[in-house]
Amino acid sequence: MKSTWIRKIMTIALAAACILTAVPVQASESEEVYAEMEVTEEPAAAADTAEAIAPAEDVIPEESAEAAEPEVTSEPVIAAEPEIAAEPEEPSESEDVPAAEEAAETEEAAETEEAAETEEAAETEPEEELTQDPEEEAEIPVVSYSTHVQTYGWQEYKKNGEMSGTSGESKRLEGIRIKVEGVENLGIEYRTHVQTYGWQEYKTDDAVAGTEGESKRLEAIQIRLTGEAAADYDVYYCVHVQTYGWLNWAVNDGMAGTAGYSRRLEGICIQVLPKGSPAPEPLAGAVSSFLDNTGGSAIGSNTYKVIYNTHVQTYGWQDWSGDGETAGTNGESKRLEGMHVLLQNQDADGSIEYRTHVQGIGWQEWVKDGEMAGTSGQSRRLEAFQIRLTGEMAEKYDIWYRTHCQQFGWKGWAKNGEEAGTAGYGYRMEAIEIRLLPKGSDAPGSTEDAYSVASTRDLYPLASARLDQIGWDLRSAFIWSASMPYYRLPQDISYGARFFATYGFQYGQGDCYVMAACFYEMAKALGYDAHWMFGYVPMAAGGLGIHSWVEIDYNGATYICDPDYTHESGGNGYMITYGTGGWGYYNITRMN
Repeated sequence: MKSTWIRKIMTIALAAACILTAVPVQASESEEVYAEMEVTEEPAAAADTAEAIAPAEDVIPEESAEAAEPEVTSEPVIAAEPEIAAEPEEPSESEDVPAAEEAAETEEAAETEEAAETEEAAETEPEEELTQDPEEEAEIPVVSYSTHVQTYGWQEYKKNGEMSGTSGESKRLEGIRIKVEGVENLGIEYRTHVQTYGWQEYKTDDAVAGTEGESKRLEAIQIRLTGEAAADYDVYYCVHVQTYGWLNWAVNDGMAGTAGYSRRLEGICIQVLPKGSPAPEPLAGAVSSFLDNTGGSAIGSNTYKVIYNTHVQTYGWQDWSGDGETAGTNGESKRLEGMHVLLQNQDADGSIEYRTHVQGIGWQEWVKDGEMAGTSGQSRRLEAFQIRLTGEMAEKYDIWYRTHCQQFGWKGWAKNGEEAGTAGYGYRMEAIEIRLLPKGSDAPGSTEDAYSVASTRDLYPLASARLDQIGWDLRSAFIWSASMPYYRLPQDISYGARFFATYGFQYGQGDCYVMAACFYEMAKALGYDAHWMFGYVPMAAGGLGIHSWVEIDYNGATYICDPDYTHESGGNGYMITYGTGGWGYYNITRMN
């Protein structure tokens, strides 16, 4: 009996030992596997086993043996858990568990991602259809065109806004073909205004408009779209015209070019855009798309008889004005640099001619009927101008004009070729007004002081005052200018000679600009044809440096007077010629 109890106790102890040793082994060798498999009941089982063992150790008296047996007999179930202890074999199998689970997770993620992509694609697909469906988005047609050019004949086709023709070669367009492709039910038709013939019939889809072999210039064109799809598009076109350059864009059968001015077309650009698209940018400085001298109107009111525009310092070409309106600026100290003048709605034959007196150039040649007088891009001021009529227009009308001048303000009205503005002062024109009135009409306003010419003493009081001190002699003026102490000022020629001369006369010092400007003003006061100069001369340290001096045109020759050369070198800089004295002079520009 005793041995039986001993055996039972040993059995229980052995079972407990197996359990206690099995659990740590599994935890240490396969902790990760346990965590993943959520084997959380083993510690609880071990705790139950420990509780079972403790009363078993107390049940030594015989009288308690029967009560202990049920617990002992139940232990083999727990004791059988060494099979769980045998689970160390599972790590070899469980090593594949993370990979298997990872593969499962990857497959699940892939399925999820594929489902998400499918769902997203399903959501975005209608938008793609909206943006890519050619039936819902307007197609861009291709417009192609070829021009027949004087001397060259038919050129290669251009398309979608490219220029066909020439620019700067004075070659007339004589014919044109136009076609549009890429959109169903969209066609194009066009007609041209031809020298001698006027407006021709419309041509369609690559047929020739104009002439071939007749040497007739194209002067204007109209273009329009046809077909069911025409309502969905606009056709824009602009032309390059003799004298006027590029005109602005016309659209949908609008007229582009001129009529009644005998001006040739030289180039053309055409675009077809979906309806509602932004129009092409207006061309800088361009006039209206069509200039009509046959009874229509180029710009503004249909009653305008004379129109004009001006090129203004900083701003460039302004919009057109007419019949006495102001062109230019007032109160902004901006110089005029160029102008165009045109007649409209003529009831008689004849032209309008005009010319300008330009800084550093003097009186230019006469131009007419919208050609440019003055300069563009040279920063030269207009100082005076003249206008006159020719032919029957001169017999029926008077042309009146006036200008707003620096220092003077509005001058009086001049007419029919008289000078208007100033001479000898170096003052800028800032604005003009022009009127066309029936022959013999009263002047639009006062005619007093329409044109002012400076006397030698009144040209510049500071120069006259200095000459009063040193003597009215050119050499004395040069010596005084070359003798002033050197003081460097900002070397910006845009200030003008008067700015530098004023500083020199007031302070008695200055640099090459000041010395040259003072001598220049005194030379003019003495009656010499003097010019304030700008250019470059060799520097002692190498290279070229900016420099100013004076030229004097005298007895058919041009002489150099360079006060700064004499000041710095001690050599003769008075009335020398290029190549015989002074420094070498490069990139020479007359500023006055």
